[in-house]
Amino acid sequence: MKHVGRRTDGKDIASQDQLVFRELLTAARTYYVRTDGSDSNTGLSNTAGGAFATVQKAVDTIANLDLGTQQATIQVADGAYAPFELRSCVGALAPRIVGNTTTPANVLISATAASVNAVRAVNAGAWALGGLKLQATGSGASGLRAEGRTTVTFSDFTEFGACASRHVFSRGGAAVYIVANTRITGAAQTFFEAAYAGAYFEYVGGYTCTIVGTPVAGYATVVAGLCSVVVINAITFSGSATGIRYAVGTNSVIQTFGSGANYFPGDAAGTNDGSGVYS
Repeated sequence: MKHVGRRTDGKDIASQDQLVFRELLTAARTYYVRTDGSDSNTGLSNTAGGAFATVQKAVDTIANLDLGTQQATIQVADGAYAPFELRSCVGALAPRIVGNTTTPANVLISATAASVNAVRAVNAGAWALGGLKLQATGSGASGLRAEGRTTVTFSDFTEFGACASRHVFSRGGAAVYIVANTRITGAAQTFFEAAYAGAYFEYVGGYTCTIVGTPVAGYATVVAGLCSVVVINAITFSGSATGIRYAVGTNSVIQTFGSGANYFPGDAAGTNDGSGVYS
């Protein structure tokens, strides 16, 4: 319809109003990603002619939908893929990104440029990931970097390869949960870290974190800093690492529920700047 308005100089203006609606899902939907796909496809069939080629295209497509109460899933086939950024979505359920939940190394999300994370999420709402191997070898880069109004749950078996900065970094109010087995096959400055303004990281519930090849934690295996909280309890750490077991400070908490000072992998004692709590 035509709309006539008036400019600040008093002259009439006419513009064409256009209403744009999100598609409302009325059933669960899966988008497929394959190395032989194309981002010009619909993403709705698990074939070379139907699947997307990048995870980012699938994420962006879901972000443009109204999910309502339906589950949206991105199914990623075996192969190597570019890093991607999660987006905020409209809907009641966290979208899922699922790779190979038996052998997550078969679905590699690899970042090589400086400060480019394998997965980045800033004010991205809630997402669930699993069956992936996250690797980020460029200077300052992490496997997952979650910031702001973001909640990321690793809901299926996940592997963390070499990362120049952190394997998992929850920052500035973001929350990261792991509710699955994990494998660490590469070094990082820190394996699990929450820092800045109320960030939260939790790994509890009887799962196993398998560490392969004695990777180095350049700073510390587990870190909580700048008013943040890390909760790790009832996790079996299989294998060993080199470096400080934990570092806590600046009014932060690492809660193990009495698992002891030597609970985390490493070959050096943990540190506390005097303002933190390790329990």
